[in-house]
Amino acid sequence: TPDGGSIKVLFNKDEKKIKIVVEDSGVGIENSEIDRIFDRFYAGSNSMHHQSGKFEFNSRGTGLGLAIVKSYIEAHKGTIWAESEGNGKGSRFYILLPLEAGE
Repeated sequence: TPDGGSIKVLFNKDEKKIKIVVEDSGVGIENSEIDRIFDRFYAGSNSMHHQSGKFEFNSRGTGLGLAIVKSYIEAHKGTIWAESEGNGKGSRFYILLPLEAGE
């Protein structure tokens, strides 16, 4: 998310699970890529130009970050998915985790 953008983290809990939503106003994700972003070594087409605070650089990540996140969440019997309206429109990541191990 570039300078001036926003990142929100929302939580909702019921008796059996917690829902976490991370929403940003960043680069967004194309529909054609949304199903692949959690694959190991996949780097989206719009990830070539990164900006972080005062630093901008042209580089691709390794494509492991979201794959690692997904493996941790699934190891805890949870699920994760993402939604976006496309390039430049931000993204929302949803995480569902059971409150009891084994549920």
